[in-house]
Amino acid sequence: FQPADSSPAEMAMYKFRNQHYSQMFSVRAGYDLQFFDYRGQLVIHEVNGPEQGEVTLRSKIWNPRTNTLEVIDTSYRMTQKDYLAFARSRRRPCLFSPTGNPGGQNRRIEFCWGESLNSLQEIPQGEKAISSLLPENAFLLEIVSDPAFTPYIEKSYVFTYQVPDKTNAKRVLLLAAQAVWDFENVRYQLTPLPFQAYGLARDPEGNLYKSLYVIPGNAFNHLALLGNGERLSSLKLVILNNNGLFFEEAAVFDGDFHLQFLERFNFTDLSYHYEVIAADREKNKVKVKKWRAVPEGVYDEVGPFHLVKEESYQTPREYKSLYYRIEEPVWLRDGYEELIFRSFNRPQINPFTGRLPEPDFSGRLVEYIFKYMTPLRIHQWVYWEDRQGNEEALLLLRTDQAFWPPAYTLGFLYRDEDGISLETFGPSSLVIGDGNPLSGVYLVDITGDGRCELLVLHREYDFDAGKNWLHLNILEKQGRKWRRIHDRDIQYDDLRMYMLGDEIWLFGYLQGEPKVVKNAVYPFIWDNGRFIYQQKTVVDNFPLYLAELPEDKIDLLDEDFLLFPGPPGGRTMGADVFADPAAPGKNVTLFGR
Repeated sequence: FQPADSSPAEMAMYKFRNQHYSQMFSVRAGYDLQFFDYRGQLVIHEVNGPEQGEVTLRSKIWNPRTNTLEVIDTSYRMTQKDYLAFARSRRRPCLFSPTGNPGGQNRRIEFCWGESLNSLQEIPQGEKAISSLLPENAFLLEIVSDPAFTPYIEKSYVFTYQVPDKTNAKRVLLLAAQAVWDFENVRYQLTPLPFQAYGLARDPEGNLYKSLYVIPGNAFNHLALLGNGERLSSLKLVILNNNGLFFEEAAVFDGDFHLQFLERFNFTDLSYHYEVIAADREKNKVKVKKWRAVPEGVYDEVGPFHLVKEESYQTPREYKSLYYRIEEPVWLRDGYEELIFRSFNRPQINPFTGRLPEPDFSGRLVEYIFKYMTPLRIHQWVYWEDRQGNEEALLLLRTDQAFWPPAYTLGFLYRDEDGISLETFGPSSLVIGDGNPLSGVYLVDITGDGRCELLVLHREYDFDAGKNWLHLNILEKQGRKWRRIHDRDIQYDDLRMYMLGDEIWLFGYLQGEPKVVKNAVYPFIWDNGRFIYQQKTVVDNFPLYLAELPEDKIDLLDEDFLLFPGPPGGRTMGADVFADPAAPGKNVTLFGR
């Protein structure tokens, strides 16, 4: 670490013993500090100075077994230029490692651990150093320093900047370049990158996108650059692969309506690929093309893109419902997908502690979802209009801060006389998509009145019992509130819900304790607005018990009735799904996907 208001860097070594960490030693150096393994010895180089153009290097050896730090009497002095030539590499080779032995075979080069914690004093740092390389009328937009761009150089920056277009006074050019520190000439070497756009890109909601994105690779990282296309309100994406020597163009995409760049990961085979979705307006329709590429090559470069789908949508709303993505990872049942693009100045809004943004929004409710999907962390949603034309939506809102597993809550979005409102309900930390049956939200008509209820199935760990409980809550829409329609908690080790003929049956399974309580199944039948308990059955195996039920049973916790998790994006439902019944009914209506 480097203490505040101090030029020397310090390193402290702690060792775990006697149930706590004890400090073994600390070292500091004003010019540079190294720590590496040299033939099994842990060597520290303290470099101080310069004095009269020379730096002094002193070595220490730490023995982790005896916890002693041996100071080597001999010190070395060398010019700054000689030391800088040695210190070029981020993973620096040993200073005094011999290059060969009497047998003529090269010895293995040893490398130090980590990188220098205090940057070399001769290298200018940050925006000021890069701004001096640009024309006077240029504006530095974004800057990234990443050792995996050029791992053998002490400092390397990639940045985007804007300059006036000499051919058109009304336009601004968006350009990109790389600056690498040149030790020979003691200055940054500027290399333009193959990218030119016309200002920052915007999404259809008017939000400005950032222009520079780092794509992780193997040993070297790659780049994606985004800007406004040559046409007004269009988007241009350029993907550059790092071949170890320079960045080369891998793909270029344009979209005059919308453009998205996603990474998708699959849990089954632990593979991932990239997708680009380009949307163009054509005769009041939205034409969509989807390309796919897999990483390939020794550096996991973004491989060639192949067109995998072409679609056409009647309205932009249809396209947005299916393809709009939140700007954070979205966990799916078979993996995850993440939109790589990020917009400027869009902080997360906690809808549980404050007012919603723009409650007097005059557009349609679904357009409000499109606009505030990222700030409100809306991962999935369903939308409908009731019989009176009122717009309403169910939202799946993420609540955790990038922990695993991701946690959600349910939200009900509607508009009343006070504007747009959001009510949250159900479990506060709902984990979806795990177990069998899948935890999540199911859509089924339990009461038989022709409208659907929500079956919220979730697992929760009980620290006292030392196991997971499976909870089921059945919720009914009553006006603008969601109420639980059963009095007692439904909580078992495992449970199933079936439709047998015209009847709804719930089977709860409790695992007993050896020689104390036997395993048992507790059956219930839905009748007149409540679950009626039937005779319990002692069983050895719950799946075998279920297999003996009639074959024509319908599993109401099947994926066909699953609302969340669902496919990415949003869906539209009919007006009668949650509508108040016109008259009581006796038949059960099932609403599958």
